[in-house]
Amino acid sequence: LLPDESEPERRRRLATIVDQAFRARDMIGGLMIFARPPRPEPTEVSVVAAVAAVVASVGAVAEKRGVRLSSGSLKPLTIWADRSQVEEAVRAVVLNAIEAIAGGGTVGIESQLDRQAEGSRCRLVVSDNGEGMNRETAERIFDPFFSGREAGRGVGLGLSKAMRLIDANGGSIAVASRPRQGTTVSMWLPLSPVGR
Repeated sequence: LLPDESEPERRRRLATIVDQAFRARDMIGGLMIFARPPRPEPTEVSVVAAVAAVVASVGAVAEKRGVRLSSGSLKPLTIWADRSQVEEAVRAVVLNAIEAIAGGGTVGIESQLDRQAEGSRCRLVVSDNGEGMNRETAERIFDPFFSGREAGRGVGLGLSKAMRLIDANGGSIAVASRPRQGTTVSMWLPLSPVGR
C-alpha cells in the first residue's frame, strides 16, 4: 500500500506500520535464535574479513548517529566457527555499542591472540566511549528483553542473541563497563586447528 499512497498523512501511518512489522520480525527472529540457536557449521574464518563485513553492514547506521567505527587493530587470526553466526553476533554487539553513544563517539573493534593455560584463543573486543553502565545493569546485559535504555529504543535481544551464538560456536563473551567510562565487550573464539 505504501508505494502507491500519495496522501502525506496516510503515507506516514503506513510507514509506521511497515516499521513496526519489521521490528516484530526482528524480535521474533532474535528470540528464536536465543531459544534455539542454529547448529553451527564451522569453517576457517578470517577475523579481518568477518569484521570488515560487519563494519560494511553497519556503516550507514554509525554515520547517521555520528559514530566513527575503528577496526585498525585487528590481528590476522583465523578462527574455527560458523562465519555467518559470528558475524551476526559481532554485528549485534557493534550495533548495541553504536546505540550506547549519544551525540557521536567511537566504537573500536580489535582482535588479539589470547594465550591461556588451557590453550590460545582469539579475543575479539568491541569497545565504545559511550555512557557506560553501573554494575547492576552490566550483570543483566545478556538477559533476553533487558535493555538499559529508555523504552522503545531497543528490543533487548541483541546481546542475548550474541551470547547464544558465541556460546554455540565454542566461545564465551563478557562485558566490562563503568558509568561515564564506556563499555568493552570481549568475545573469545576458538582458533582454527591449522592456526594454533
